Amino acid sequence: MSASDKPLTEQEFSFGPGLELRVVCRRLPHEVSLVTQTLQLDVEELFASLLDWDIGKAEKEGDDQAQRQQQEEQQQQQTQQQQQDQQQRDRQGASGGAAGAAPVDGGTGAAPADGGSGAGGAAGAAGRTAVVAPDSKRLCGNVASDQPDLIGLDVWPAGVALCQYLAASPALVSGAAVCELGAGVGLPGLLCAKLGARSVLLTDYEPLVVEQQRRNAKLNGAAAACSFLPLNWLDLSSLAPEQRHVWDLLLLADVIYAAAVVRPLVATLLALLRPGSGAALVAHRIRRPLTFDRVDKIARLQDKDEIFEEFQAACKAQGLHLRFLNDSPAALAGEEPLLLAISANAEQLQRFPPAGQCQQGIAGSGDAATT
Repeated sequence: MSASDKPLTEQEFSFGPGLELRVVCRRLPHEVSLVTQTLQLDVEELFASLLDWDIGKAEKEGDDQAQRQQQEEQQQQQTQQQQQDQQQRDRQGASGGAAGAAPVDGGTGAAPADGGSGAGGAAGAAGRTAVVAPDSKRLCGNVASDQPDLIGLDVWPAGVALCQYLAASPALVSGAAVCELGAGVGLPGLLCAKLGARSVLLTDYEPLVVEQQRRNAKLNGAAAACSFLPLNWLDLSSLAPEQRHVWDLLLLADVIYAAAVVRPLVATLLALLRPGSGAALVAHRIRRPLTFDRVDKIARLQDKDEIFEEFQAACKAQGLHLRFLNDSPAALAGEEPLLLAISANAEQLQRFPPAGQCQQGIAGSGDAATT
């Protein structure tokens, strides 16, 4: 979905008098929606072609593949066991060697031949395994691991809906410390800078997207109020101590689409929210994937957005309270973004007004003029 040859262009969005924003981006909300619809149609066409499938043959091929995979896994386990047995025999042989050799348990024998700091240090180093950072790109399924993920350069409909809500409720932002997660081009965060936020932190896990955030902030005269951080929810080591538990308002727009990052995202919320008063504002478009019913041989929509359901359950499991700000049939059907407030303090959720008719009167509801 993120691969596109469309060049970056400067676009203007207006969310009310004095709330005009200019951002350099790739695709606009209506283009993003069109791409999503096209992908849905492609899947429907694929499922339609399956109607002529030899189901029995396909199931047999699937069983054969599963059996081969099981055999390969068993072989791999046997190989690993043999290697472990050999390593154990090697260690036993070494322990019975010449007198005066350094003991493997870190005793006070002779110094190791490799010039280490002692047998204990060498044994400890040998037992340590290098920590490999999780491959977020592979887990999210956007691009190959060695390619930049530029999906954040698109302006998503949920981001516009979040801006409309904030423009209609400026008291939520005025004087607040605001952090946007998966901010992309930074539209909601930049709007918060115009609405009087005390500080704004824009984050994204793709460094190239973070650089575009910097340029967009300068374009809107908001660079002084904003800071920027490449942040991977699977590895929060880039968060400084002074950036933890200090944010009054977290913003999330259309970032809940991969099951692999649901729990890390909830852990990130807990690491950032100010205890007792912090809250998160989520804009999300319900996604119900198509599945192929092999019995009736037709494509069906899943009953629920399972990833979003998992996100809600993970929040509740961590003691977070949720309040839906719009649960209209259109939002629940995925025809428009749904808005959700989250906080560890249920009382804090009451300061978020329901998404009402006032949002529909805001100028420039996602329309942009190319310049």
